[in-house]
Amino acid sequence: KFQLVFDVFFLGYLFHYLPYFFVERTLFLHHYLPAFVFKTLLFAATIEHLYGIFSEKFKNRTASNLLVVATLGMLASVYFIFKKFSALSYGNKSLTMNDIVGFRWRDTWDFIVHKE
Repeated sequence: KFQLVFDVFFLGYLFHYLPYFFVERTLFLHHYLPAFVFKTLLFAATIEHLYGIFSEKFKNRTASNLLVVATLGMLASVYFIFKKFSALSYGNKSLTMNDIVGFRWRDTWDFIVHKE
């Protein structure tokens, strides 16, 4: 069962992601949204598969509970990052130049800041 799900979701992800991997221009949401959908479905199927294996293999449910905690921790970090960058992505908050520079996690991230 998992092999078929993995094949469909992973090949769908690769089919939609690989063409844009070699493009050297700005990509927008409509470019990578199908790949994101397949990646999300693949992630959910993988977590379900791992949970099934851990529940079957370890009868005391410690490993299954650890997987649930790790998954919830990862989802919490995704939510935190979404909230952090939503002001930059959606423009729902007035930002100063220092706020915009504070979003940089790497030196290669260059943001265009217009001085007033």
